Amino acid sequence: GYTGFLPMSRNKISMGYPSMTKQAIADYREKEREEAAMKNLPFQLERSTRKPEISRIVYPKTSGMVPHYTGHIPGEKFKYGDTFGISTNAALKTMYAASATE
Repeated sequence: GYTGFLPMSRNKISMGYPSMTKQAIADYREKEREEAAMKNLPFQLERSTRKPEISRIVYPKTSGMVPHYTGHIPGEKFKYGDTFGISTNAALKTMYAASATE
């Protein structure tokens, strides 16, 4: 018999395949009935016109990033010889200078 994908059967455990199939199909049909009943209900979509405020500083403006960080530093590809603090400080200054001109 068919043993492929069966909607709504993911969380059915410790059941035989025939009883699991029957229960999963019943659950699927019940979900379809609930969605069909809600299809004609009125609804109103409301969106805020105000932009959310940034309440915290993501990157400090006066110092480098987290010590021992080994991830990507924007603008520092192929640059060698500086300390981590100097590299991240330079990247942040470049980033803030670019954002100030926009």
